[in-house]
Amino acid sequence: MDSSQVLARDRWVIGVVEQTSLIKLVLWTHTLQHDPGRLDLLLPMQVHLVARIRRNEARLSRLKACRADLVRALKTGRPAKEHANALRGDLNQVEGAIGQAQRRLRMWRNFGDAIAHIYQNKYSLKHLCLDAETNHLKPSAGSLSGKTGFANEWALLKKALEHGVPAVLCDLTNVLRFGDLCLLAGQEPFVMECKSSARFNSRGKRQAIQQKKLMDFLANDGAVEYAGMPNVTRRALATQEVTYSAQLDACITAFGKDARAPVSPEPGLTYTLLHADITRHELQALVNEPPLSTLSWLVDGTDEHWCLFYPFLLSLSPANALTFLSGSLLLLVQINLDALCLLRDPWGDSEATSGWGTRFGTDASGQASQ
Repeated sequence: MDSSQVLARDRWVIGVVEQTSLIKLVLWTHTLQHDPGRLDLLLPMQVHLVARIRRNEARLSRLKACRADLVRALKTGRPAKEHANALRGDLNQVEGAIGQAQRRLRMWRNFGDAIAHIYQNKYSLKHLCLDAETNHLKPSAGSLSGKTGFANEWALLKKALEHGVPAVLCDLTNVLRFGDLCLLAGQEPFVMECKSSARFNSRGKRQAIQQKKLMDFLANDGAVEYAGMPNVTRRALATQEVTYSAQLDACITAFGKDARAPVSPEPGLTYTLLHADITRHELQALVNEPPLSTLSWLVDGTDEHWCLFYPFLLSLSPANALTFLSGSLLLLVQINLDALCLLRDPWGDSEATSGWGTRFGTDASGQASQ
């Protein structure tokens, strides 16, 4: 099968079948968020996610095989210049389609993240995507297709739900990167391994050690040593958390034909919605507008770092969640560090202070300074 056939094969599925599943899953997620007792929704939601993820994995596998064929043809086929240029063009298209397929896998797993966050605290869940030794982001979920032991995982999921315990398969999420199944009924998430054999290889032993370290850390609110740091403790927030989900949701609702729709819910924080087809030049101009002490983060509904944050599916209305998932818009989040510094000085006084801020540039000797 040539590259054009591979790229065209699943267009109808992506355009129609997946859109139907997206609508169902968004509505089910919204219902579950407002009524966590609806455990009857958890199984059909995960049935849909398994089907959609497996289909996207199959497409990704075909695309990677096509890429391998194109690379082989370029390296060993000695094609004429015109044919080689055509092959390189096809290769670029296939590379783009591979990236799109990987983003769609993250998109579907956003729903698994939403399930986990409905029942568990986001600060606990965040640790489940980070390595317990290095605190670096762990590798994302492997392939569901042909996974050994999946039947055991599915059976345990159904058993948990039958006993009234909310649970989610870890491979259906971006955030749960320990274990196979996560039970969500307790004060802390509880991850389980669903191995068909009691024997572990060296990799399995390392995973088991890390998992035990994580579970002990969550249970004890700290550890003598965790993630390479000594005497780590978890503490509750001393002040009430402030969120701006309503403002962001209203921003998306009002987003129309204008290329920019900035909203500043507090000094130093700005949300700007952009059309996904914005040019690199236009985007660079936006990022360069604020002072150099401003941090900028551009995201869409498939960003690989959403696992570290609260799911947007639980922050937006169903209609706006679908809009964000469609990939038609981007969110630019900007934080001005100077404004942040003025909120509180390093000694804890609530009054704004002068002389404590950020400065970027070079000193008299030409060395970078901050």
